Amino acid sequence: MDPVTGDVMREPAVESVAGAATHERRHWARPQPRVQEPSHLHLERPSDARLQLQRRAPANLRHHLRRAVVRFLVLVVADLASFGVMRAVVRAVRDYSVVGQALAQRVEAIVPTGILNGWQYAAALLMGLLVTGNYGRGDQRRNPRRLFLGAALATALPLWMAIWTRGLEPVLVQYVLVTVLVWIGLLLERRTINRIVTWVRPAERDRMDVLFVGPGAACINAMRTPAFSAGTDYRPIGFVDTQVGAASGALGDLSDLALVLAASGARAVVISGYLSEQQFRDVVDTALGGGCQVLSVPRSVQIAGVHPTTVWRRGQALVELTAPSLKGWQLSVKRVVDILGAALGLVIAAPLILLIAIAIKLDSPGDVLFSQERVGFGGGRFLGGGDGGWHVNPSG
Repeated sequence: MDPVTGDVMREPAVESVAGAATHERRHWARPQPRVQEPSHLHLERPSDARLQLQRRAPANLRHHLRRAVVRFLVLVVADLASFGVMRAVVRAVRDYSVVGQALAQRVEAIVPTGILNGWQYAAALLMGLLVTGNYGRGDQRRNPRRLFLGAALATALPLWMAIWTRGLEPVLVQYVLVTVLVWIGLLLERRTINRIVTWVRPAERDRMDVLFVGPGAACINAMRTPAFSAGTDYRPIGFVDTQVGAASGALGDLSDLALVLAASGARAVVISGYLSEQQFRDVVDTALGGGCQVLSVPRSVQIAGVHPTTVWRRGQALVELTAPSLKGWQLSVKRVVDILGAALGLVIAAPLILLIAIAIKLDSPGDVLFSQERVGFGGGRFLGGGDGGWHVNPSG
């Protein structure tokens, strides 16, 4: 496997001022005819590369958002189509007796008319799938357990009121049967949707160029995993070696990262192998500054200011690193909501708290509430308390 699709070329360039020292000018060379090199790829200073990354960041963020929205809409349409096909099959068997009158009567007894009431159940299905995380990224959308939970929740929503009118036993039979039917339909649809989409629109047209960063051997091994194989969302274009003395075939070392990102147009960065904390910070800051998606082959590391999220791609665990989602003003709003919610909860629970206090006072002598000093984490002391229902156990 040859991971290198281009090279960072170095050529001497002489200053225009007489007697000035010779310096290196670096530019990106990519095989034709894949991309025609625009003039801005010939970057002479790291500051130029970072500037190009910052200018490209909004376009990259819009690209990632557009991919996520399109993927979500495709799944929604496919889920509704799957439910529509399943509903049409049930109606054909039950209402039109396409497989015989006897079976139609049995289906009518188990799944009566109105149990799969078109848009009502479709809305419940979308809500159930959304709540159970079936529109997440990567392999989450094909997880059988999540799909079953989504189908179970969707079926429970419209059948809940039927328990009081039809009784528990018949509704339970209907619930199990409809849940299994919807789950099977969703599972088959989610397992085949990628093939259908690929047939309509070849995957190569929408694959993101991804740059690997880390020790050369670790990067090459990561490129060979199923998550980055042909037909996936990512197209490996090469790697940047973080070790001293870049490996053969590397596009550069860590100091060239901004240059390679700006010149290659990569929209995703995958961190592979071991990096020091400072190297890790530099890679994450540079990639996020350019609006690139950052993934990491799992390793035990905690970097302040970065939020890790595990994403599964064809059985391979990847860790996506993003900036914290809550900013200063958002944290303030969250604090206000927490206080208001706690106050509302106290108001609602006040009658119950009053009854508990009365019961404690009637059953036990002393105060309803008590407090005492306790030792917490690190030996720190704090004032704790509870209700007066506690008592001393002499034998303890």
